[in-house]
Amino acid sequence: VQADVEVMDFFPTLMDLVGGTTPATVQGESLVPVMMDPAPVAPRPAFTFHGGVRAMKMGRWKYVLLSKAERLYDLHEDPDERTDVGSDHPLTLRVMRETMAIHFALNTEWKKRVHGHPTSPTAAGAALILTP
Repeated sequence: VQADVEVMDFFPTLMDLVGGTTPATVQGESLVPVMMDPAPVAPRPAFTFHGGVRAMKMGRWKYVLLSKAERLYDLHEDPDERTDVGSDHPLTLRVMRETMAIHFALNTEWKKRVHGHPTSPTAAGAALILTP
């Protein structure tokens, strides 16, 4: 799979491969469609949390949110994440920041299997985002 994935997607993928049913309470989604379709897919955000650090990888970019700072890394040019390029790519920084903000703002309600990804929501996801 060339797309970014999250650990939460492994169980639904295994269930899909063996013909099982994934319980509705599981957050992840099966990667089988991504595995079977050779066409490039839109970048999928992959989120991680550790201590007070939140991070999101999407395509070539990684956004890291610390308690009092944020960083943007270009993983193609800097796979070791040594140089913050946020000031060089303000639009990318904004997209990454806002994508993460949507994810965390809706974290208690958002279910990836129902609502899609913050960057490509399903109709249910769009309704959740647009409902005041």
